[in-house]
Amino acid sequence: MKIIAVANQKGGVGKTTTAINLAYCLSLAEKPCLLVDMDPQANATSGIGSKTDHTSGVYAVITGANQISKAITSSPYLGLDILVSSPLLNDLEQQGLLRQIGPLKLKNILKEVNKIYDYAIVDCPPSFGTFSLNALIAAHEVLIPIQCEYFAMEGLSQMISIIDDVRNKYNPELKVNGIILTMYEPDIEFSREVAGEVSKHFPDLTFKTKIRRDVTIAESASFGQPGIVYNPVSCGTFGYVELSREILGRN
Repeated sequence: MKIIAVANQKGGVGKTTTAINLAYCLSLAEKPCLLVDMDPQANATSGIGSKTDHTSGVYAVITGANQISKAITSSPYLGLDILVSSPLLNDLEQQGLLRQIGPLKLKNILKEVNKIYDYAIVDCPPSFGTFSLNALIAAHEVLIPIQCEYFAMEGLSQMISIIDDVRNKYNPELKVNGIILTMYEPDIEFSREVAGEVSKHFPDLTFKTKIRRDVTIAESASFGQPGIVYNPVSCGTFGYVELSREILGRN
């Protein structure tokens, strides 16, 4: 099972949208996929049409209340399962209980389903804390979504520095799968300039596919559906289909 963490410490970059749509597209490609929602806000959980739960999902397996095989739930879509999140994860971090559990918890948990899925897509919180650390230690690769807007390069440099630090201290095999440009607007010069700068500085890491700004992608999450289900012909949907093809090609 290939574990890909979708991470960026900056919020509002399309991280959860990318995790949901990538996981669904991989399942459509007949690659059984597990979506792991490590964000206490549980947006990936609701965005895929599931419900938060503290008796199963991430909260239950991290606290040892349940085994992962029993905590995973089926999504409404064939080939895509989910380990749902819960707002109670916030309590664990605020009370410092995750320090007792340790940074390797998620890695050890996912080993138990290694032969069931081809991919696990882990949606990280928009910050670098205990949950993101667990995700990066468990992951083989990191996918970094960045918005084609001001300060994009600054946030990207910080994220790569964090990944280097995790690689050196915990996970020497961790690598950047790629940088995905989101909310791209080809008609706006500044958007093109940001895309060009990222490609210039990280030519081997930047995906050719760019996710264009598309209101239907944002709407789809409110309906608990991946973009390709909500509107299969939108430009945003097409972008995620192409992104999944690129990732499959790289792997």
